Amino acid sequence: PEPSRLSRLGPEAKIEGWSLRPPNGWENRVKADATESRYTWGKAGLGALVVVRPAARPVESTLEDAMESATGALKARMKGLQLSRPERGRIEGRPFVRVRYRMEPQPQLPGMEYGFIYATIEAGTPVVLTGVGSAASIEDMEAAAQTYRSRGDAARPVAAAGADEPGKPLADERRQIPA
Repeated sequence: PEPSRLSRLGPEAKIEGWSLRPPNGWENRVKADATESRYTWGKAGLGALVVVRPAARPVESTLEDAMESATGALKARMKGLQLSRPERGRIEGRPFVRVRYRMEPQPQLPGMEYGFIYATIEAGTPVVLTGVGSAASIEDMEAAAQTYRSRGDAARPVAAAGADEPGKPLADERRQIPA
């Protein structure tokens, strides 16, 4: 993320072999059960950033499978959803696929109309980072998602950048989603 966005993030939160820098001043809560753990950072009126890590059980899954599952769940819950085209890239050398979205106002999420989903595969297990928020907060949440690091990422090489190649870093700019 750009330095101006990094300055709006809090200190690194290290959790079970992975970390990220959540937006400054956002509260954290964890919900874990037998199938997955959800790590949520949020602030009233601004939105929520969620990291979903399924229980360690490697499956034959691709980035596209992980994204299809995440967007399918979103489509089932939200009205007036407009999804961007999936983009492939890397964060800290790890391959990710990203989709941004806009939705019509939802009664359960007042003021929240923008969102994103990042999906990756770790040891055969899909990991999803998702954020939903207001126009004022979504960029900070996306900057936080782009600080995600997992054990071993520092040693992973980053391939040369190129148009829609696996080594291409995910762009930091907001893309317009048709209204």
